[in-house]
This record gives sequence, C-alpha cells and structure tokens, in this order.
Amino acid sequence: MGLNVAIGLAVGFLNVRIVAWLQARTPEAMIGRVMSLVMLGGLAMSPLSLAIAGVPVDIGAATLCFTLAGGLVVVAALAGVAWGVPSQMREA
Repeated sequence: MGLNVAIGLAVGFLNVRIVAWLQARTPEAMIGRVMSLVMLGGLAMSPLSLAIAGVPVDIGAATLCFTLAGGLVVVAALAGVAWGVPSQMREA
C-alpha cells in the first residue's frame, strides 16, 4: 500500500514537471500543437495498450506481462539518465 502511495505521488509530480519542461522549450506559437500530440499519445494509445496487454493476460501470462512492462519502464528511465534528461530539466 505504501509503495502504491509513493508511486502515485511520484507520477503526479513527474507529470507536472515534464509538462512544464516541455512547454518551456516549445515555441509559444507551437505549444497547442505540441501538447495536443502529447495528449494524443497518452490518451488515445491507452485503450490500444490495454487491448494488447489483454492478450498475454488472457492466456495466463500476467506475470510475464508485468515483468516486461516494468523492465520497459526501467530501461526508459536509464536511457533518460544516460542522455542527460535530469540535467536538462534543471535548466530553465
């Protein structure tokens, strides 16, 4: 339960931070277009990802599905750190 609370708080904080970072680096005339693409990626792809994840879960591979998803998150985080994303987020 405590881990879920920590994850929920971290996701909320990071979402705000990432959107602010993205908007600060986008030309003012393009912010609406950029944010619409970001929202499309986040909202429109969600049902597709649930449908794709439903297939392995239906055949009994839920543990494998969660393991692969967690691994993907870890790889993405490590790639972001390797490319210097945290240092870029401190620049304003």
